[in-house]
Amino acid sequence: MGEWIEREDYRKKILYDEEDLNSRGVLVQLVEVESGNKVGPHYHKNQTEVYNIQRGNAILGIDDMDFKAEKGDTLICEPGQVHYVINDSSEKFRLLVIKTNYEEGDTFWGTK
Repeated sequence: MGEWIEREDYRKKILYDEEDLNSRGVLVQLVEVESGNKVGPHYHKNQTEVYNIQRGNAILGIDDMDFKAEKGDTLICEPGQVHYVINDSSEKFRLLVIKTNYEEGDTFWGTK
């Protein structure tokens, strides 16, 4: 397992990469968003992301739909869909993210 990588409003830890999984373009990571923080709108041209909520609850937006994501929920985000997280709860929000067709540089911040 990797170390936590700190970002401005969230942190992530890579659990398995394509070498670990012997599967090109697959990445598995944990993402944590502290109470009151948000991950701004962004999208990926090639990646599909599957989210499994591990802890807490938050608003998870995908395109024009907002979901109140809670522990145990699983959601999918297709390439090109703008997505974001707003942790409006009083506890840390943690999600497991499985990425397919992953490649560096395929994150575009803002809307299309």
